[in-house]
Amino acid sequence: MDTSNQEQSSPINRSVGDSASPVNIFDKAIAINIDEELELSLGDEELGSEDEALEGDTHTTTQTVVEEADADDGLDAFRKKKRIKKSVAWDDFKDVEVGHQKILMSECIHCHAKFKKTKTSTTSSLLRHRKSCAIRLQKLKKATQQTKINFPSADSAEASQTYLHSGRFDMAVMREATAEWVLMHEHPFSIVEEEGFNLMQKRGMPEWQRISRTMNKNDCTSVYEREKTKLKNQLKKVKKISLTTDLWKSKNQKNEYMVITGHWIDSNWRLQKRVLNFVHVPPPRRGIQIADDIFKCLTDWGIESKIYTVSVDNASNNDSALRCLKDTFSRNKCLLAKGKLFHVRCCAHILNLMVQDGLSQIKEIVGTIRDSVEFINKTDGRRLQFAEIVRQLQLPEKILIYDCKTRWNSTYEMLTCALEFQDVFPSDYPTANLYLNEVCRIKVLLDSKVDDEDDFVRSMVQKMKLKFDKYWGECNLLMSIAAILDPRCKMRVINYCFPLLYPPHEVQSNIGKVRQALYDLYDEYVEIHVSGQSGSSSQLLVGNDHPIKSSSSASSSVSHVSGMSEFLTHIATVESVQPIKNELDTYFEDGLLTAADDSTVDIVNLDALKWWKDTTKYKILPKMAADILAIPISTVASEATFSAGTRVIDSYRASLAPETVEMLMCVGDWCRKVHGVKKREKKLKDKQEIVLPIS
Repeated sequence: MDTSNQEQSSPINRSVGDSASPVNIFDKAIAINIDEELELSLGDEELGSEDEALEGDTHTTTQTVVEEADADDGLDAFRKKKRIKKSVAWDDFKDVEVGHQKILMSECIHCHAKFKKTKTSTTSSLLRHRKSCAIRLQKLKKATQQTKINFPSADSAEASQTYLHSGRFDMAVMREATAEWVLMHEHPFSIVEEEGFNLMQKRGMPEWQRISRTMNKNDCTSVYEREKTKLKNQLKKVKKISLTTDLWKSKNQKNEYMVITGHWIDSNWRLQKRVLNFVHVPPPRRGIQIADDIFKCLTDWGIESKIYTVSVDNASNNDSALRCLKDTFSRNKCLLAKGKLFHVRCCAHILNLMVQDGLSQIKEIVGTIRDSVEFINKTDGRRLQFAEIVRQLQLPEKILIYDCKTRWNSTYEMLTCALEFQDVFPSDYPTANLYLNEVCRIKVLLDSKVDDEDDFVRSMVQKMKLKFDKYWGECNLLMSIAAILDPRCKMRVINYCFPLLYPPHEVQSNIGKVRQALYDLYDEYVEIHVSGQSGSSSQLLVGNDHPIKSSSSASSSVSHVSGMSEFLTHIATVESVQPIKNELDTYFEDGLLTAADDSTVDIVNLDALKWWKDTTKYKILPKMAADILAIPISTVASEATFSAGTRVIDSYRASLAPETVEMLMCVGDWCRKVHGVKKREKKLKDKQEIVLPIS
């Protein structure tokens, strides 16, 4: 390398050196020859790097630039910088000056051994010392054994996650975490390519490496496969699973999808809900096609023999699909209660149909109020004028509500609010035991208004009552059995509700149907319990005997079986086949649960599922109660998934393949459950509150 550049820069270096300390001759010699020996030095460092790779050390290379003067003297742009130290040896060595002559040497930061620096500044001797330095090796061994703990915040729901790690940066772990973040919060794959995202990651983690959208998609697929395997293993331990399903059409893709959601009680008596499938259903979407798609999904999960009930809305194709599935499962003898509980009609859908029929009678009034609210909200001047009239009339209300046309509850709020200004104008999912009493309240309210003096009200109620009788006119076995399994209600609840729900000549027959269905269902659970007990008891008795050596004589092996084992086997069989007393009879004889029985129990807000978990008096009834209470009475759980579908399949991602959509919808739900993250609620279609400018 030409030394003229060094001679031209030497006056600046000398001027800087004069202001600090005398220039060492040995340092000058190194500075003159260092560029000439650059390739030799780099060659030695590469050799050292290969040795270090064999050793498996994970320390990163140091890239610190050492300057010869302070950074605030204004000469940074002209000052000659020293060569960057790339060898991993400098992770454990530093330059020190030794003696009066200030000879520059390399010192180990662990054992403080010093090595004279050569003219070429090679690092081979330093690398050899790194491998044999006892103090360094001891520190490395301790570092591999020690872990760090990052405790979550007190309000965090991430109790299922581990917080032990070695403190080392692992890009593979970060890619997995990034994929889970994208899935949980429904971000596009391309978000990982944004400059701001990578800048943020790089500032916090200098070792961060960029991820492409293709890599992120592959990582999300890997997370999907991993979580699906975990969920499959979890479902193997579940005895009974109830399903909800519904169809949804994407506006951006023009495709129709079917969501299948599973509901069950886990081993800790917690109600679990997971999106199992989100499949594309091509036209014409007849009942037999829907049934076939559902059965394929169940077979893929290995739960086709565990289905208890299926909850759907009242579409005709759903009725035919459930008939096909019921026939299929009945042939395999998979259904309890002879399939009487298999088809569950969505309670929320029935209620919505009733209300829509009622609102159709006042659609002109609703339209007029809606147009009036929209007209007032058009400009600030109209709102000010309206607010002035409200002030003159001294009305207390200061908010108008503009409803969502597809949500009758927001329409109700709009009408309720509008009544306050009439002088100015020209709800986790409840368990099944809570529904029967609320349906009874609706029936009583309709009956009280069916003969109202106002012709308008009377015609509206009659139309709603026809819809009620169409779907709830027949005895609903599921709601009735679930209500009976509430310890606060038992048989008293149907004795109270049925006379209000049904004509007098049908009350006793419907009570008899419910009672018979309840005892038939209990008998099936007894049979399941007995078969399980006999199998486990026989295995237990055989397992408790001492191991018998193989013998050619059968009689010799029989002689080793104790008489107590034979007696216990006989007792286990007799006691399991003939229970001392029917648990249902005992349950009814115990009377209702009241506040007087336990002052610590909140009777009004009692969790029936928790009560059955804590009870120790029964063996069979808790299992039956858990399966019944896990049955969803509405398809709200499945319909809630569609709000996420609107965000996932937005106008920018309308070209997503159906398989990718299913992966995003399912694993997003699974990851949110694992990390305790609540799904974002859809806020686009909701009521709009208009605050009036009244001081």
